[in-house]
Amino acid sequence: MKPRKDSASLTTQLPHPTPHHRILIDKSNEIAFTEEPRSRSISFGFRGWTDRAKGQAGGGGREKDDWMDLNSTGKRGWRDVLRTVPSRLTPTHLLLAALLLTSYYLGRITASPSSRLPGPITKFTVPPSLFVPPVPYPPSSFPDSSTIIHQNRNRNPNQRVPNIVHYVYSLKPTPRQKSQPGGIRVDEEGYFEMGQGEEGEEFPYYAYLAVRSVIVNLKPDAIYFHHFNTPTGPWFDLLRPHLTLVPARVPTKIFGNELRHFAHRSDIIRLDALLHMGGIYLDIDTYVIRPFDEFLGYPVTLGMEAATDSRRQKLDPEGLCNGIIVAEPHASFLERWRSSYEDFRPDEWAQHSVARPWEIARRYPNELNVLDTRAFFWPGWWGEEVQMVHETDDYDFHKSGQYAYHAWESLAMKYLEKLDPVSIKTSGTSFNKMVRSFVGPTDEAVYAEWKRAKLR
Repeated sequence: MKPRKDSASLTTQLPHPTPHHRILIDKSNEIAFTEEPRSRSISFGFRGWTDRAKGQAGGGGREKDDWMDLNSTGKRGWRDVLRTVPSRLTPTHLLLAALLLTSYYLGRITASPSSRLPGPITKFTVPPSLFVPPVPYPPSSFPDSSTIIHQNRNRNPNQRVPNIVHYVYSLKPTPRQKSQPGGIRVDEEGYFEMGQGEEGEEFPYYAYLAVRSVIVNLKPDAIYFHHFNTPTGPWFDLLRPHLTLVPARVPTKIFGNELRHFAHRSDIIRLDALLHMGGIYLDIDTYVIRPFDEFLGYPVTLGMEAATDSRRQKLDPEGLCNGIIVAEPHASFLERWRSSYEDFRPDEWAQHSVARPWEIARRYPNELNVLDTRAFFWPGWWGEEVQMVHETDDYDFHKSGQYAYHAWESLAMKYLEKLDPVSIKTSGTSFNKMVRSFVGPTDEAVYAEWKRAKLR
């Protein structure tokens, strides 16, 4: 196609460049604009500029290489071409060419289909800036984590999840509370009335070691301990300086559906705490083996729980287990997850805590980071896995590279409740080797005193 030339004002006559145009500048300082449908680049050409450059006495006619494409692969380079540019090519021309080139590339970046609305904006379109703010949610009884979030982002602007840890524990009423006339009082919204908590059961050593693993390996800015009753005993006393105690609003229903078991009530509290504050939720029997720094830049991170059916593939899990949740405040994925409790049924044990988040993840895969079964929840709880971990040294947690181990306390309790600092140092099982570094400097002395007190 023959180039169009026009000496009129460039600002009014020169078409806006597109990926299908070529810009040429000849020796008369005119700009030629030519369409090349198959071309995807902007090129500048300079016609046989001077007699000296050609080694000719006269100007001569147009020669074979009078027009030079700067993107060509010929022997003449950029420096050779620029060295031959005549003084008649003013800075204005070069500036205009640079602006055209810049606008072309900016156009390619900003005009991506994903950045445009799916349809035209009409006079009825309501911009998001005019939306009525949502009802404050979750409940405002949680502490304010904005200061920690701000400090974290000052250190690392890409950090989305605050380096804080949440535990939910001691929600079950004590025998005395159950025996009171009317039992536990519930408010109009379906939560335990605040102020009914009292001293609860003794905090076990295996749970102490789990919290110690967080202190050693995560080094959190805060550990929020959400509770109804307050644990007692020497192991909890040792941890108290590291904990921020948060009296929990314990729900008895969700979207009108009854929450009968304390585990299901805990499921709601952990989601609400993370939606409001963000951070890392851990079950009390979870041992952190490596830092979670890699996950703090994602909106949400969850790990797969392996299926008990060995015929299923590794990436076809039972679901995503809520025993470990890493999330930024107000994460969209957690909003969807909590909303899914509209069809909650109390007789379904793990439907909403394991199976449902996996269903949501497959519909909205860009809202979270999913780790395979070996990251958090391996070895599993079925077969002889628990026995292997506590009775043999066949499995090496550190060599596995996994980030944490969920100990499946309900099935492993006969092992966990017998743990003490002395046996951990002397018995070389896989589990004991993994938790040895979490034994505190005074644990043996505290254990000896605790044991004496039990015998009195």
